[in-house]
This record gives sequence, structure tokens and C-alpha cells, in this order.
Amino acid sequence: MTVTVRNPADIATHAALTTTHGVAGSIVGTTDTQVLTNKDLTAETNALRHSKSITVEDPANGDRIPMFMNERAITVLGVSFCSEGGTSVVISVEYNTSIASGTVIHADTCATATPEWDVSPSGDSTVPTDQIICLEIGVVTGSVDQIHVTVEYDED
Repeated sequence: MTVTVRNPADIATHAALTTTHGVAGSIVGTTDTQVLTNKDLTAETNALRHSKSITVEDPANGDRIPMFMNERAITVLGVSFCSEGGTSVVISVEYNTSIASGTVIHADTCATATPEWDVSPSGDSTVPTDQIICLEIGVVTGSVDQIHVTVEYDED
């Protein structure tokens, strides 16, 4: 049996390398802040999480507010919401090709004392391309000052 003892300086030098065999340039790490160049970060090759938020002051029964339009098909992962003042607000996050009522992504009651974070969609979470995602205010109970809604999604 042959035992080879490496020079500790060689081991330290190798451990400090920022490149790897067969790769030119720096390796993307998990904790260091790095500027990335020549990397493919397109939606076709990566799942990039997105979110859109809206705050509505003095919401009223029947308000329908466009949040955003998607240029690609998306999957809604969660809806978060909270409100201030009053007792509760019934909300519905929907999609359609216009701002008219459409397919429900999530419907819920937002109690002012109970914020809800990252709630799984209760309706159709797969939204086709070129849809308008709207927040619809249902029944407002009490004098609600504002409601905040966030939709979190991945592009398909």
C-alpha cells in the first residue's frame, strides 16, 4: 500500500479556489453576493417566484380593481391579505381577458384582526396567458380603512 502525504499549503490553496474543473470563471455560490454574467436566467429554464400586491383604501362593496396582466401562463401559489379598521372584507381574486367577473383564483373573508399569509388558492390556480388578474371586493362589514392583497406566483 502506498500512502501519499499532501503538503498542507497545497490543500489550503485548492480549498480557496473559486473555479472548478471544466468551468471557466467563478462558480455561483449560495451565500456570497455575486454579479452574474453569461448565465441563463430565462423562465424556460428556471422557476422564478413573483408577487404582485395592491392596497385599496376605503374599499366599498362591489369594487373591482385590476392588479396586473400576465404575459405568460402562471400558477398562483398563494394569496396573502390583511385589512385595517372595520370588521371584515369578503374578497375574490379572479382572472379574465377583461376586468369583468371571471374565473376565481381565490375567495375568502379577510377579518381585520387576522391577517392571512400565503393561503393556498381555493379556486383555479392555473392562469392562461394574457389575462387580467383583478381583486373584487364583496361585502365590507364596518368602516374598513384599507385592505392589502398579495398574489404570489410562478411563470409556467
